[in-house]
Amino acid sequence: MMNIRMLPVAGLIGALGMALIGQTVLAPQAVAASVTLQPHQAHYRLETTEVRMPGAGASLPGEFIVRLQKRCTGWVLLTQLTLGLEVSNGQILEIESIGAAEESLDGRGMSFESKLRMNNELIESLKGTAALNADGTGVVNITVPEAQTLPLPKGTIFSVSAFHDTVGKILAGEKIVNYILFDGSTPEPIRGTDVVVGPAKPMDEPPEGDADLIEGPGWQVVTSFYGLNDTDAHPLVTNTAHVFANGITTRISLDIGLAVTDGTLTLLQALPEPSCP
Repeated sequence: MMNIRMLPVAGLIGALGMALIGQTVLAPQAVAASVTLQPHQAHYRLETTEVRMPGAGASLPGEFIVRLQKRCTGWVLLTQLTLGLEVSNGQILEIESIGAAEESLDGRGMSFESKLRMNNELIESLKGTAALNADGTGVVNITVPEAQTLPLPKGTIFSVSAFHDTVGKILAGEKIVNYILFDGSTPEPIRGTDVVVGPAKPMDEPPEGDADLIEGPGWQVVTSFYGLNDTDAHPLVTNTAHVFANGITTRISLDIGLAVTDGTLTLLQALPEPSCP
């Protein structure tokens, strides 16, 4: 069976673009501190552009739902992808991938859980926690499918921290940003590279709901992910997102292994900020 891989969270909520022309270049720490993510729920209509599964033909429109919620102690990201592929004798293979991750506000700890089902049968599951030490190293504690402890190399960052770090570096003048990411989509960390290829393109039709959240500078970002120790220059997956500075993504290309799909934002809803003591 071909691998199905969800888009790592950092690639979704954004690696933001090149230094703003005509803007004052700030120190990375100052820029990252000023980045404000918009809590929201987004629905994307998925259209398959490439089917890689042997014997599969047409695909049915799918849906990708993203919920980014802020709590008093951290950020919660929930994702759900559903897609149907037509296989032999006109049968439909229904794919559902669900992910949940919570990252502490200081970026030092996270919990994660993911499940992959095909035709309602559980194929894969992963659950655990991760923590970063003061020296930049860390550890992953897996509880499902079986208990194991894995190290995280120095410099590993989690998803929301990756967003802030990338913004700071790019606005400070870097056009390509490399990082080591752990987002809970696999037991091991991966290497990511973000490249800005141009401005985010305007939508043909605005989404239903809170379309006014699509504001500020936006960029088209190509993100490639590699195995941590891979020497092969060919990435595991390459995805493209049209993302805005507040974390809203209007278009996204998802490489899930069996297929490549293009997602268009159809519904956008603002979520309230938490009331914290």
